[in-house]
Amino acid sequence: MNNFIAQLETVFSAIIVKRDLSSALKNLKEFFQFMNITQYDARVEEIESGYSLMKDYMSRGYKDEMRESLYVDMLRKLYTVAFDSSNDILISNGSYNHSSSERSGMINLNEEDISGTFERYVQDLAMASLQPDNVQHDIEEKITHEHQMYLSALFDAIIVSPYWNEGICEKMTATLLNPLLDVSDVLNILSGITLSSTHLFDYWRFKTLHNVFLASVDENVKQRAFVGWAFMLNTFGITLFKEAKELFIHALNATTDLRHQLYELQLQVIYCSDAEQDNENIQKNIMPDLLRNGNFKITRSGIVETEEDSVDDIIHSDEADKKMEQMEQSFNKMLDMQKQGSDIYFGGFSQMKRFPFFSVISNWFAPFDIDSPNLYDVKEKLGNIKLLDSLYKSNSFCDSDKYSFAFAIVSIIDQIPENMREMMNTADFFGMSVDDSNTQSPIYIRRRYLQDLYRFFKLNHHRSDFDSPFIDSIVTDDKIMLLSDFVKYEEFSNEILSLSKFALKQHRWNLLDVLLSHFKLTEDLVKQKLDCDSLKLHYYLMGALFMHRQMYDDACKAYKSLLILEASEKLGIDRSQLSFDSVTEFIDIPVDCVDLESCKESVLKSYALSALRSGDNSLAAKCYKILSGKNSLFKYKLYNAIALIGSEDTDSALSILFPLDIERDDANVKRTIAWALLVKKDYGKAETYYDKLLLSESITSDDYLNAGYCKWILNKNSEAVISFKNWLSTKKSVDSISDAFNSDNNILKAAGISDIDIKLMIDIVNE
Repeated sequence: MNNFIAQLETVFSAIIVKRDLSSALKNLKEFFQFMNITQYDARVEEIESGYSLMKDYMSRGYKDEMRESLYVDMLRKLYTVAFDSSNDILISNGSYNHSSSERSGMINLNEEDISGTFERYVQDLAMASLQPDNVQHDIEEKITHEHQMYLSALFDAIIVSPYWNEGICEKMTATLLNPLLDVSDVLNILSGITLSSTHLFDYWRFKTLHNVFLASVDENVKQRAFVGWAFMLNTFGITLFKEAKELFIHALNATTDLRHQLYELQLQVIYCSDAEQDNENIQKNIMPDLLRNGNFKITRSGIVETEEDSVDDIIHSDEADKKMEQMEQSFNKMLDMQKQGSDIYFGGFSQMKRFPFFSVISNWFAPFDIDSPNLYDVKEKLGNIKLLDSLYKSNSFCDSDKYSFAFAIVSIIDQIPENMREMMNTADFFGMSVDDSNTQSPIYIRRRYLQDLYRFFKLNHHRSDFDSPFIDSIVTDDKIMLLSDFVKYEEFSNEILSLSKFALKQHRWNLLDVLLSHFKLTEDLVKQKLDCDSLKLHYYLMGALFMHRQMYDDACKAYKSLLILEASEKLGIDRSQLSFDSVTEFIDIPVDCVDLESCKESVLKSYALSALRSGDNSLAAKCYKILSGKNSLFKYKLYNAIALIGSEDTDSALSILFPLDIERDDANVKRTIAWALLVKKDYGKAETYYDKLLLSESITSDDYLNAGYCKWILNKNSEAVISFKNWLSTKKSVDSISDAFNSDNNILKAAGISDIDIKLMIDIVNE
């Protein structure tokens, strides 16, 4: 199967990436010949005939203004052939697709009266309600059972359906917008369309979701269509269809806050993708605190203390208060995680998806419905217990988890104590729900639906037959909808930079890297299309990413670019005068216009640190001197001294360090003084400081190394060897003693240590 798919990928690449019709035709024909596939011969021959005619016209010298559009049209026709043959392979080899094709064999989307079938279901239920009580239930049960069978078959038919056409698009759009249909059915169908669009782009599926998103008056329908439509923005093949881009532009114009909605959805997908990591955090860091305090319990009213009169409680009452406080903090952590969008219930419900209900894929996306035929047995066993009502009203769980809870609780109902059963009849049984008064807000609806989708893509045993839209540990372009080719930086700068700031704040370096790698700065963006604030933020983010990568020289240049922008803005210098390097993306100006004195502290400190790390000590010292004047922070003074030492101005450095040492007892100050004295060749005083450091609790591995230098220079070679051996045993790096000596060769040479001395010491230390 993988070899077959690989051959088709070559075809798709020739069509979509290279736009090479000749190669694509050749590759597809070879594939069909090898696989003995003949059902697409007529479609391929039609395309081939048109291409031959185009070549013939061109060879005769005819000028055809429609040539380019006709060529693209033939590429798209060939794409649909490749799409359908890929679909056939999935049906032949995919376990779910194969069984789906068999279950839905009687349904033809081109001919099916879908809307009429669902309308009749609603009408039949209405008629059944007029029947006598003794037969009404049986009739309703039969109607709903047949309806569920049809809905499941239709869902499967959508999954395995070939490339859609305009007729199917119009029919589906009318069905999904029909006010006479049950909303639950509409939502289920929308999920089927979304699930069927994970592999390759289908313009007519895309248009169907687009139409429903813009036209529906039901927010649940609108948001489910929006999620599926947004996921398709990065689907392989979309760039072949300019009409898709036109729909995207139309949606932007028709929905004033669509850009922000896409940004919000992207954040929700990221939070949802973290469900397993969040569950691990809850299990390791939150639940132990909750369980450790055995005299507290969680009830529908919150956390309460159990009645346990013990001598210990009386004597150590403050301990009980502390435990209560710790427990409330842990409990609130979970609620805060949920409020920001984390899926805190995934871990608990991930083991509850083995009920027969979940063997039908469409059920994973079914809105929770008390009257669902799947819950008939549950309702019967619960009797007068109002658990289902409480579940329906609860805003804590997604629909999939509500079904899980219902099936799980009814399986142990006979073992539940009477007092707990009474509690189930209360309206606030699910007391852990988040206080979200607007449960019909777009954000809330999307979050709940995304959690349903996430459970399917993580837990369903057929999940490998589909491409998950969720993000794993490796962030790739196709997982971020804002990286769609339709998204232009100048139009989405607020959303892209907001997502980048989120990535920086959350230390999601892979995400930040992908965003900045995709949205590269160009001369037009720098000099015209992006506003100055957006440009400054972009350079700040670049600097932060370079600092994380330890590319300090590039970080320094990024921060300098930011400072140049600020300075040019203050001086009224036109951005068109800036010098832009399209390779590095940095900017400069013929005359250095940056006045460091007037720079913002937040930017200047980043510039200073990058200069220090890159080895530009004179620049770092200059920046830190200014920063120390703006703010007498301890670290500014210390870093200033370190930069001065690097600039070989040890006297100025020590004039800063000695007062700092008096001001506070800090190991880093003493360490820096020792290094300054070592550089100054005041080896005896340096040794004294290092001896104190070696006896302190804040010792570092490099203290052993530098103390060893002092001992060696002072001809205390046996002590030096001990220090060097200690350095080797405690260091975290893979550097050898030879590497260390080579790095600090200037210190050793200045002290009169010869190359022969170094070779001998290396041998002695390594013995």
